[in-house]
Amino acid sequence: MYAALWSSNLHLAFRGKSAMLAGRPAEAIPFLELALRHERRDAAHNRSNMTADLGGAYAQHGHLDQAVSLLDQALTIAVAAGLKSCIERVKQIRDRELGRYALDALVQGLDERIQVAHGAGDGSATGQAAHQRQGRRRLR
Repeated sequence: MYAALWSSNLHLAFRGKSAMLAGRPAEAIPFLELALRHERRDAAHNRSNMTADLGGAYAQHGHLDQAVSLLDQALTIAVAAGLKSCIERVKQIRDRELGRYALDALVQGLDERIQVAHGAGDGSATGQAAHQRQGRRRLR
């Protein structure tokens, strides 16, 4: 029933996400890139999710730099729009697709930004400390 209400663009994104989740990144990437290219600029929720899924597909394809860049873009969109579910999606994709790269500096940087995004709005001591560390790092 919900699919009947979706635009053709969301159908493309769904096909891309499905291929990514099935471990078929070569199939997922073109669908997600096309969907993202045609998504409205003001559709932050969809843009963040599509960008995160595309990052996951690039991670599966072995393109770490592109994957981290896309997940970071998705996180930036989600934080700017206050979309906690999208922040969580970025974290889930990072955990699932980039776990084997946990010691890589690019992934560690993404992990810090995810931690800041998770903590910035919850008032927790961990989140506040992470936010302060991130701020100090920018000032140096």
